[in-house]
Amino acid sequence: MSHENDSEEILITSDEAADVEPRGDALRKVTLRILQEKKHHGKRKEFYILDGKFLGVKNVDRKSQKKYWANLLFVDPELRHERTVTWPYIYLALILSFFGSILLMIDVYSNLFPKSAITLSAIVLLFTGASVFVVLTFYYSNNMLILYSQHGKIAIAEFFYGNPSKKELGRFIDELESRIEAVKSDCRYTKAQLLPAEVAEYRRLYSEGIISENSYESAKMALFSHH
Repeated sequence: MSHENDSEEILITSDEAADVEPRGDALRKVTLRILQEKKHHGKRKEFYILDGKFLGVKNVDRKSQKKYWANLLFVDPELRHERTVTWPYIYLALILSFFGSILLMIDVYSNLFPKSAITLSAIVLLFTGASVFVVLTFYYSNNMLILYSQHGKIAIAEFFYGNPSKKELGRFIDELESRIEAVKSDCRYTKAQLLPAEVAEYRRLYSEGIISENSYESAKMALFSHH
């Protein structure tokens, strides 16, 4: 859940601060927090704005837990509304439909195999299986708001759309976008200083296992080509 007062500041514990700030700087004030849960998926997300300059993220699912922070100076201020798709279920649905269609055509147009209840049962089973995977595709797909990196289109944070409610999420996103714009406006880095600082940010996220090596290299290439 999010807090009702935007100005409320919470001092997180030193242990929690250490988790999100490896250099030991004073990242202590949480000015806004939101909790998102999808219990039937076994997923839980927590987001909090730290000192008005950083986004703290905690992702928990049935297999793992990741906690990290991102500098708002190096993110795209415009979040994107996207739908994530569970491609393995789509592939399985297509495969089963393909074999079901072949058996159906053989059964209708060919005398290679005698018509039998077994063939009909196999066709029904294949198309039923395909239908199940189509349903699972929609069930496990997520409607998301995604915060991308400034360069390289790296997904820095993924919010469940409308969770816990459109009002609460909208309030948090509005504040987040406002803080991003403020951080960028207040930036005193020169271009010569900004380039290595942004590369260091992506390298840190890569070393912490938050982004992949391909994403890290893509972000570097986009950054260098931009400058």
